[in-house]
Amino acid sequence: MEVLGSGSFGVVSRVEQQDTGKIFALKSIPVGKVKDPSVFQRELGIARRLKHPYIVTLHHTFQDREAYHLVMDFCEGGDFLKRMRATLRDRGPGRQAMGGLSTSETVQYLGQMLKGIAYLHNYQLAHRDVKPENYLLVGSEPSADLRLIDFGLARYFEAGKRMYSKVGSVSYVAPEVVTGSDGYDAKCDIWSVGATACVMAVARKPFAGDNVSEYIRTINRAGGMVFDYHWARHPQCLKDVIAKLMAKSPANRPGAAELLQTAEWKHLEAASGNGCNGCCTVQ
Repeated sequence: MEVLGSGSFGVVSRVEQQDTGKIFALKSIPVGKVKDPSVFQRELGIARRLKHPYIVTLHHTFQDREAYHLVMDFCEGGDFLKRMRATLRDRGPGRQAMGGLSTSETVQYLGQMLKGIAYLHNYQLAHRDVKPENYLLVGSEPSADLRLIDFGLARYFEAGKRMYSKVGSVSYVAPEVVTGSDGYDAKCDIWSVGATACVMAVARKPFAGDNVSEYIRTINRAGGMVFDYHWARHPQCLKDVIAKLMAKSPANRPGAAELLQTAEWKHLEAASGNGCNGCCTVQ
């Protein structure tokens, strides 16, 4: 058993299934770290039901006197955010100054994120904490797929009913989650996917703020998504899609499944695969 990482959450180890030789990740969480066992069991119940190529699979759980143990997919590529930073460093100071992944890489990963979120929303589950740190890469190769993790804030929802808990991560949480008393729906995940796409594309968060108040003030001052000079190398078709994801009003944001079926998205996928060879304007 090889320890892959440790922290306040516990320890993650690389383990091998003896009869098959298959590799898994074993997450061991000390019993004392689980404040509310019923909430923890609810999270596990959610994770067990999820079977999708872009969502990490929880295969098995067990408990001993010291810890809860979760047997999950082993994602060799590790933390997506760390991988992005390493990729930019490896590409040299010019790319670091320019910031962000290529258009084709951004669209590849954005498509995977949208497909995973569409699956969750189809089963009436909102993740509520989408951000780069909550994605792992299946492999170490450049084309490795993403998998969404961490369902600690996830919640099942009913159509037409609102959620009210103010949860999420500053710089990625949708504004309606942390402002007002009208509640919010699963479109909060769409905003967070858009914010994550911005970090992929230009290595910058779309709206800065050290706390929720500063973050909301920045959003209100901007009045909408601003594509400054950092976006100059990306085509307009990518910016158009991200602007839709980050519409301030959730009513103006498309659902993940809806967006994936639009001609606009299909054009972007085709265009990015061909390097956007004159098919859309780079501004």
